[in-house]
Amino acid sequence: MIAPRDGEAAGPLEYLLQLMHMRLPLGVVNANELRLVSLLKATGLIEAQLWSPGEAKNRYWESSTATVTRITEHGIAELARMSLDLLRSSQDNTARTLTPLAYLRQLEGGAFPVRVEDRAAIGSIALLKAAALLDATISSVSPLYPDNPQQALFLRITPLGREELARRTLGEVPPTRSPAEQALLRTAFS
Repeated sequence: MIAPRDGEAAGPLEYLLQLMHMRLPLGVVNANELRLVSLLKATGLIEAQLWSPGEAKNRYWESSTATVTRITEHGIAELARMSLDLLRSSQDNTARTLTPLAYLRQLEGGAFPVRVEDRAAIGSIALLKAAALLDATISSVSPLYPDNPQQALFLRITPLGREELARRTLGEVPPTRSPAEQALLRTAFS
């Protein structure tokens, strides 16, 4: 499941982001993934059951299998924080990539569905999907074919997405949203 970038090992938060797109419960047997599951469980970001063969000889032992059952509320909050950080960083790189709003506006008048393989665009789609502004499916990287690119299938802009696009055109921020939601949307659409 983990697709390291340029020889780097995936970190716990990258793995958490991947788990968000996986069907849970998820069985895990890969040693690197078991270490990440153990870390995420210990920090309270996921709920998982870890199993080890034989008896433990000390307080910590290597697990041989695990089942991830769900992402906790703390895990979801961490994903939201990561999304906000990613939105901010995407705005810092506007010369290199489109902001999520610019990408959504670019697709607004097009025909759907749209298949996407560009990493930056998939990142925008994931953020917009998390904000419920569009419907899309995002594939995970296959452990059998790690060289195959990740893909997203952009299905439609949701009514909420169209509403936000219209509001942003007029420069309004909806007063019915929580301060955190308003800050996220201002960051995404500025």
